[in-house]
Amino acid sequence: MAIATPVMRLAPEHPYPAALDDLKAAYSYLAQNGIHEQPPPTRIGLFAESSGGALAASLVQSQIAASEPLPACVVLASPWLDLSCEGGSFLVNEAYDLMMRKDRMQGIAKAYLGGTIDPTDPLCSPLLAPMGPAFAFPPTLIHVCQNELLLDDALMFAEHCRAAGCDITVKEFDQALHAWHTYFPIMPVAEQALGEAAAFFRAQMQLRAPDTWGPLETLAEVDAEDAEGARSPE
Repeated sequence: MAIATPVMRLAPEHPYPAALDDLKAAYSYLAQNGIHEQPPPTRIGLFAESSGGALAASLVQSQIAASEPLPACVVLASPWLDLSCEGGSFLVNEAYDLMMRKDRMQGIAKAYLGGTIDPTDPLCSPLLAPMGPAFAFPPTLIHVCQNELLLDDALMFAEHCRAAGCDITVKEFDQALHAWHTYFPIMPVAEQALGEAAAFFRAQMQLRAPDTWGPLETLAEVDAEDAEGARSPE
C-alpha cells in the first residue's frame, strides 16, 4: 500500500479555494498516474483531520457533483465541516474543549476564506450542502471527541450521510483531545484510534493485514507542480 500526502498552498498567502484546488489536482493525478512508477491505484482511501476534513469532504462532494469516481472509503478525525462554527456543541462544549475556541476558529476561517467568502457557503462548508446526493459518500468512518467543539459537525454530517444511504460510522471517544490522532505514540488512545482507522481501511480496500509492522512501503508527497497536468483549465 502506498501513502501520499498532498502538499497544498496555505492561507492567508493563498486563500480559499487554493488548497481545495491543489487537493483536487493531486487526487486526479494520483488516480490517473499512481506514485513513483507504480500503476494507477484500483482503490483510494482518504484520511483527513480537523480543517482537512472540510477539504476532504468538499473533494468527495465535487466528485459526486461531476459524476467522477469516488474514493473507496473515507476516514475523518475531528472534522471541521462548518466554517461558520454554528454547531450546538460550540456552546455546550465550550468549557470542556482544551484546545479549540470559537473566536479563534472564526478568525482562522476568515483568514482562510480571504475575508470575502461567506463561511456558510457549502462549497467551503460541506456540512451545509443541500441534503441529498451531496452526502452519498462511500463508506466513511468518523472519529470525534465527546468534549470537543466539533462534536456536532461530525454527528450532523453523519445524519445527512445516512439519509443519503451512506454506510457511515461515528465513533465518539472520551479522554481525548481535538485531532488526538496526531499525538501517537504519546497517547494510548491515539494508537487505538489509528489502529481502528487502519482496520477500516483494510476492510474497505480489501487489504491484507501485515504479518509484522515495518516501514511504510511508499511515502510520497504530491505537490501542485507534480499534479499540474491533472489541474482543470481555469
